[in-house]
Amino acid sequence: MLKGKKKKIGKTTSDDIVDRKDRIQEFFNMAMYDLANDVPIDELQDLLEHYKQLEKYEQCAGIKRAIESYSFIRYYYNIKEGEDKTNSIEINFNKTNDWYD
Repeated sequence: MLKGKKKKIGKTTSDDIVDRKDRIQEFFNMAMYDLANDVPIDELQDLLEHYKQLEKYEQCAGIKRAIESYSFIRYYYNIKEGEDKTNSIEINFNKTNDWYD
């Protein structure tokens, strides 16, 4: 590809695609920040609906991905916290010489 020329993909350029990906990532990061700082998922779902009505699809994609990621992570850690740990192996790394006597 020649320098200065943009590759066309239909009516969009490769720069447009990069801009869209950056916008999605930006809204994902902001939504994850909000979730990590105790903003309820319901508020983000309301915001998602707002952006859908405005047809701001990149913003929707970022927020939706954050809600799905956060929900998965929260669900995963809830399972891990509730696991029965009676089968766990405990290893003591203190140096003692009485194990081979």
